[in-house]
This record gives sequence, structure tokens and C-alpha cells, in this order.
Amino acid sequence: MDGYKYLVMGDSQLMRDDSSSYEGKLITNSHVLTIDNVWRCDKWLINDRLKNVCLSFALFRLIKRRFQSLTIAEAGQRKTRDFVLKGLLVDFDRAFKVVDTELRFLRDYFYSSTPITFGIKFLVQELVLFCMIGVTFGVVLSRVINYKTPPSDKNNFLHRKNFDLIVTVIILFLVMFMMFAEFFLSLFSDWAKITLIHQYIRNCRWIDGTPLSCVLFVVLRVPIWGHSNVTLGQYSLLEDFRFTRYKLVRIILRELLGKKSIQGVKSVRYVNLEQSTKETTLESLKRLLEQGEPRPTNGLSTLDRYELRTQMEWACGSQNNDHTHIHTIMIWHIATRFCELGSSDTGREKSVAVSLSNYCAYLVVFAPEFLPVSANTTKSIFDRTVKGTDDFFGTTTKDNFFKKMVDFGVKEQDQMTVMQMGARLGNQIWLINDDGIRWKFLAEFWAELILFLAPSKNSTAHAKKLARRVEFITYLWTLLTHAGILDPPRTHSHADSFV
Repeated sequence: MDGYKYLVMGDSQLMRDDSSSYEGKLITNSHVLTIDNVWRCDKWLINDRLKNVCLSFALFRLIKRRFQSLTIAEAGQRKTRDFVLKGLLVDFDRAFKVVDTELRFLRDYFYSSTPITFGIKFLVQELVLFCMIGVTFGVVLSRVINYKTPPSDKNNFLHRKNFDLIVTVIILFLVMFMMFAEFFLSLFSDWAKITLIHQYIRNCRWIDGTPLSCVLFVVLRVPIWGHSNVTLGQYSLLEDFRFTRYKLVRIILRELLGKKSIQGVKSVRYVNLEQSTKETTLESLKRLLEQGEPRPTNGLSTLDRYELRTQMEWACGSQNNDHTHIHTIMIWHIATRFCELGSSDTGREKSVAVSLSNYCAYLVVFAPEFLPVSANTTKSIFDRTVKGTDDFFGTTTKDNFFKKMVDFGVKEQDQMTVMQMGARLGNQIWLINDDGIRWKFLAEFWAELILFLAPSKNSTAHAKKLARRVEFITYLWTLLTHAGILDPPRTHSHADSFV
């Protein structure tokens, strides 16, 4: 991280030099802490984990600009891409942990009072207040314990014990426990660590070798929060499709239960983000950033690598101006499910492909605000996809879905629905005879596609979701922002004419 002067603390101490250039230049001093300074610090107290916390905080300060409609000045520079490519993606686990801590800072910024109060003055005030409350608690507790009830006042005794006295002591202990917990949660938080690291690096000459260094060691080295357990929302059209054999029954149920309940939508389910899924996606991001001018594509690069572009690029919309990214997701989602139904493979690549396919379908159904197509258009396309699925299978039972799609074949037809195109694509992919290669191709395709979908200007959607849980696409959106890839993919404007 040498050479990256991303600001950690001390921005109020920055000085401006207007003599050297037209735009001026900011000058750092000993009061300003940057990532460059942190990485050059070789003191025993600052280990790699604390350096990563500082890096997360610096990146948090940068990502805030996306929510404040400020310009990302460094976007497009080679050095910015190298920061992610050669700095973060050298270790995939570390990259994910850095972003996870960054998003935790961001969540606190939006939904906690900690960012307003944190600082060295606040920590000192908290310590003084805690000591005062502790002394007061000790004095009051001793008076309460030594309190002797007058002989004339025996109404509050229960089994020869003063009931009021017991309740008072319990309340005092609860209040003290709450104050104790709040103080230590503040003291051992990552916000406090940033402040203490800043002060330590500035004053390490006189801190090292003193009892204060032992106190700092305990405070800085004890983590109170682990890393988030990231989950992927899962939705499968053919698995969750509410099949009805008879049209009359279907119509009656649609009227009784409502349109949405009959259109393939069930309650969402979640699975843990597997290490293999994380590695495949970040490997795809690494390949993207290694290009001279990184431009995410909707799977075409993967088709080129496997020499399948001629046969399958139609499913990515390259031959149809009415084809949106939602069509691409649903066509490939259906094709992936086709391969899943016909395969007994239980390997790593299959798990990656299926989980990413179901996650993208989950975004279409439950979180369309993260996608580069309007929510209304997305819903319209999905509703028609479900109707086309209903018409395609007719009275076919779920056990015979695979055979029905195989019978459809690979031949192109006029005015095909999304379901028919998914069946056609599934048959094309099925022609890849090697199960391992087939699933490796699909895993890399979905990893490339989700990186293509992740860039977005709708930062509000990410901020709102942080209050409940962090979406996997938010991690990717954050990494792409730091790599300078900001603009969402273009979409076609004639989506409503597509069936």
C-alpha cells in the first residue's frame, strides 16, 4: 500500500499549497494519518489486522462520496485499478474482510450515533464519566447495604428481608452493568481503535516502554466483532414455480390467492456464501482488472474463452435490441436449472453456478432495485416469464420438466418466450459432454455476469439494505467503486415489446 495517501485521520490538519500548480496541492504533516503512513509503521503494537482496520476506515471515507453525489476523482486511473488488483486481490479472504469492515463502518455511519461522538476527546470523557459513575455507585451501594430500617417501618419486609432494599440493589447493579457494557463496547470498537492508532503513531516515542503501551495492547488487540456471515438469497423459477395441472383450478386459485401468489413466488431462502463462490467471483474480477481498459461484459468474455460465442451470444442479447439484462438473467437461469436437473455432479463448480444463478434470480424477484433495469420493467418481464413458463409446461408434472425441455431442442423458432429460449440454451449447453467443463463454464459465466450487473448509481438501495443485512452485490459494488468502475451497464429502451 506504499504510495497510496488515502486519508485515515487528521483531515483538519491538512494544509493547501497553491503555489505549485493551478489546482493546488494538499500537504500532509505529522498530525495527518494516511494508509501510506500506516503501512510504513513497523511498531510492534500495529499488526496486520490493525493495518487492515485502518485501510477499511480509509476506504469507508472514500465510499461515502457515492452517497453524497460527489465526484470520484481517481476513477479511471491505472493506479486506482492497481490498488484493488495488486493490493486487495492478492489475498481474496483479506479483500473480503477489508470490505466487510468497511461496510460495517458505513452501517454505523447511517444507523448509529458512534460516528458523531468518536474521537480521542470522547474516549477521555467516557473514561472520566465511567470513573465518576463507578465512584458514585460504590458510595450509594455502601449506603444502601448499611441502611438500617427503622423499627416502626416493617411493612416492606418479606420473609424477614427488606424487599425495597433488594430491589434497589438489583436496579443499581443493572444500571452499572449497562454503563459498563456501553463503555467497553465503545472502548473496544473499531472506531476507537482508529483513534488510538492515530494517537499511538503520532506519539509512539514516549508511549513505548510505558504502562500505557500495555493498556493500548489490550484495547487494540482484542476484537469484539467477528466478520459478517454473508448469505445469498436464493430463488429458482422452476423449483418454486406454483404448478397447477388444470387451467380452471389455476384461474380459481389466481382469483382466491392473488396474482403474485400464483406466479412462482415463494418466501425467499438463504444459503451461506461458500468460499468457492467467493473465489470464483473475485477471480473473475481479477481477470477484468487485468485488461488495459476494464469493461465488464454480460458473459461474452466467458463465451470467448470457451469458444462458444457463435452458438450462444444470442442469449446475451447481442442480436436483439429488445433484449434487456433481465432477459439475460432469466434465460441463463432457466438453462442452468435445466443442466442441474439432468446432472448428478456434486462438484465445486456446480455449487458455484447454481448459487449465483439463483442469487441473480432472487435479485430479479425480491431486490430489483440493485439491477440496472427499472423495477417496474423488471416485474413486467418476470410476470411474462412466469406466464410463458405456465404455458410451456401445461399439464406436465415437475418430475417431467427436464424431458419437456429436452424435447424442445436447440432449433430457433419465431417469437420465442423467455422460457423457450431458456430451454433452447439449456440444450445447447448440454452439448458440452464433459460435466466438469460444463459446470466450470457456467460458474465463470455467472461470476462475470454478476460483476457486470453490480455497478450502479443507486447508492440509496445499498444504504437502505445495510440496516438489515449486507447483500453480496453490495460487496462487489464496493470493490468495483474502489477499482474506478462506477457506471452501470446500458440497457435497451424497448424492453416492453419483448415477450
